[in-house]
Amino acid sequence: MRTAILNSQPWQCQKLLYSAVVIAAALRLILMLHDSPTSLAAGFRLFGLPLSQLLILVLEVIIWFLGARSAQHFKNYAVSIKSTDEGRAMNNLANGLLWLVAYTALLTFTSSLIALFDHTPYDRMVTMLAIYLPLSIAVLASMLLFVGSAQLVSLMKRAFWTPHRILYFLLAYAVLMLSFIVEFYVQSPFAQNVDGNHRFVMPTLLVMLTYVLPYVLIWLAAIVASINLAWYTQNVDGRLYKTLFRNANRGIALVFVCTFLAQLLICSPFTETQPVFDNGLTFGVLILLGIGFSLIYRGAKQLECLEESG
Repeated sequence: MRTAILNSQPWQCQKLLYSAVVIAAALRLILMLHDSPTSLAAGFRLFGLPLSQLLILVLEVIIWFLGARSAQHFKNYAVSIKSTDEGRAMNNLANGLLWLVAYTALLTFTSSLIALFDHTPYDRMVTMLAIYLPLSIAVLASMLLFVGSAQLVSLMKRAFWTPHRILYFLLAYAVLMLSFIVEFYVQSPFAQNVDGNHRFVMPTLLVMLTYVLPYVLIWLAAIVASINLAWYTQNVDGRLYKTLFRNANRGIALVFVCTFLAQLLICSPFTETQPVFDNGLTFGVLILLGIGFSLIYRGAKQLECLEESG
């Protein structure tokens, strides 16, 4: 992949992006303070928050910043080669990353927003919004990543997806998702929010159709995108591009693994009744998410070096 730099103008929305990260961090802090128990028996507190919650907030903000920084570099490079086929593909990947960061941020707000409006005339509406707004963002992110990866693969001389590979992949994926669907169906009626109410306000069958099925499609698109990027990495010319897409591919795959783990936590009936268990799993998912975005950022830095040398 050898492309001349056609436009030196950077992406124009960088300030807006980082302003959104700062605003999200401030809102997250406010909601955490609202949710935080006032009793000193809650444990060691710093700035009005238990230490565990403060560490979670710090991890979340670092992850959002890494994701935003990664998407910014992808966008800058996409803008610089916007008239080429690679530029259009990179722009879709960058937009997918932006929406993926938005999804990870929104997912952290759901429980706090539901608790904030508990026992108000808006509680059901807010619960539905907290469930389906992040889902909608995840659908958009996965589709953009899928389209961008497919556009890159289409530039290669050899195709990866043969009929046999498609069949074997779909069979393996169906087996994996069947176990998740069964687990979700069994556990979701017992899942609760922080306020003790049921997490899902609709009948279980409707939840399966409007919530679980879209996530199954989201992960399908994400896995295919990851495989596409891996194939592109193997066949693209240039050591720099191989490093870039290897890191980005591994990072994107790990981020979507974390979204899968997050859904397991959401449907688990134990996380709200066992705070220590919940915090431990949350830390684990956040650390994995941070590693994923760090890999994407490392790949994005390769683009920055390419821009500067171009």
